Amino acid sequence: MRDTMTVTIIGGNPLPGAGNPRPASRIATLFVDTATLVTIKDGDGWHVSLWYSVAEAARKDAGKPAPEFGQGVEAKGADSPEAAVEELFASMGTLDVRRMIELTPPDEMAALHDYAPLFLDDAEAAAPAGEHWSGRIFMIDAPAYLGPRDAAEEE
Repeated sequence: MRDTMTVTIIGGNPLPGAGNPRPASRIATLFVDTATLVTIKDGDGWHVSLWYSVAEAARKDAGKPAPEFGQGVEAKGADSPEAAVEELFASMGTLDVRRMIELTPPDEMAALHDYAPLFLDDAEAAAPAGEHWSGRIFMIDAPAYLGPRDAAEEE
């Protein structure tokens, strides 16, 4: 489980200069309302999380309670890259939202996994039963390995 905190920006005046080509009066309009950003703590400190911030804003707008972080939809990957894509398309075809979420990486999409219990029941209830893409054929090419790059390659 990660430490998660919200930080609310309640005001401020951007200063012209320092790499800011726009006059402060034009940029200040961006800061009229408050903004809440979510920060996540991991091994090397606190980081601002775009996806947790988006999820938190949606949660507040929906009037839902905060999720139980680390207790969301468990990630369940496929046996191969091709199987992951095939299972994603199959779950999209049947509107199986839970399986779509399970197939997303738990680190990259942690916010989705944590916040999913807040909307999953409604999404599943709204999805009509049955195959929605039945009869459709998707061709999946062999995957290309995009693994770790050697530091010398990046120079």
